[in-house]
Amino acid sequence: MNMSRQSFWIRSSGIALSALFLYYCFYALDWTDLRQGFAMPHPWFLVLVVLGNFAVLGFKTWVWKILLDPSTQLPFGFLFELQHVGCMANVLLPFKAGEFLKAGVLKKRHGLPYAQALTSIGLERYLAGFSLVLLALGL
Repeated sequence: MNMSRQSFWIRSSGIALSALFLYYCFYALDWTDLRQGFAMPHPWFLVLVVLGNFAVLGFKTWVWKILLDPSTQLPFGFLFELQHVGCMANVLLPFKAGEFLKAGVLKKRHGLPYAQALTSIGLERYLAGFSLVLLALGL
């Protein structure tokens, strides 16, 4: 099977699965409850939360890029997308499997050794946790 045909089937199956899961999520939904839920008094809070999420993931990506820069120069945009994919996989898969997915994508797309990618991800996680401990201690 040639690459364009394989790509077509992969994309088609992805769209079909997405449609199936969307149907499963919305088939028993009470639309009046949904409308009331979105009719909140201050919708700008939702915008602030989304912008805050992008800011936090951007900062995490920046730290991760600093950790990876001595060995390889990767574009910030690619790492930012990969950070989002990892978060999505962490929500959907057990045992923080999104971190392993990120390391696998780095190996496949840019040839970065798997152990080095996992080490940088683990170090970034450690630094994030350590900064929370420092904040909790008031330092």
